[in-house]
Amino acid sequence: VSVAGTYTLTAVSESGCETQSEVVVAEGITPMVFLGDSLFILCNAPSVRLSGKTEYSARRFWTGPNNFYSTQIDAEVREPGIYTLTAVSDKGCETKGEIVVAQGPPPMVFLEDTIYMPCNSSSVRLRGKTEYSVRRYWNGPDGFYSKQIDAEISTLGVYTLTAISAKGCEVSEEVIVAIDN
Repeated sequence: VSVAGTYTLTAVSESGCETQSEVVVAEGITPMVFLGDSLFILCNAPSVRLSGKTEYSARRFWTGPNNFYSTQIDAEVREPGIYTLTAVSDKGCETKGEIVVAQGPPPMVFLEDTIYMPCNSSSVRLRGKTEYSVRRYWNGPDGFYSKQIDAEISTLGVYTLTAISAKGCEVSEEVIVAIDN
């Protein structure tokens, strides 16, 4: 039988007695796949755990970039890309769901190598630029700290500009402040 429905079997004896029995043939139940939102691989956490749920499945598996394959429902991945969770019922019905794993962009810091303080001045401005950052700050000699991207300083030495992205990635660059001869 290849079509779902109710089927009746009728048996008739030699003496003419009749009996019937019914059987219902149902289609295979389609499995269901439930996935969350996109995931981000971060600088300080180079892997993420794929998490999904399936119902009415006899087997399930993940596939993804670089021939990734796992039968674990909570699989750990390190590569960005599109991952597919496939659920297969015992009747061979198949359902797929996709989730995107993205690489959070690292912040970028742009500085000059050296900033020269004029010999006839008692201060100079630190100038820097950052991209993909939600927070940035300067550190330097004598406990110097500033959240201003263009901060005024009066002490020679090495200053560090740190940028932090929305996803928690952190990058630092240094600049030397020296006297201009």
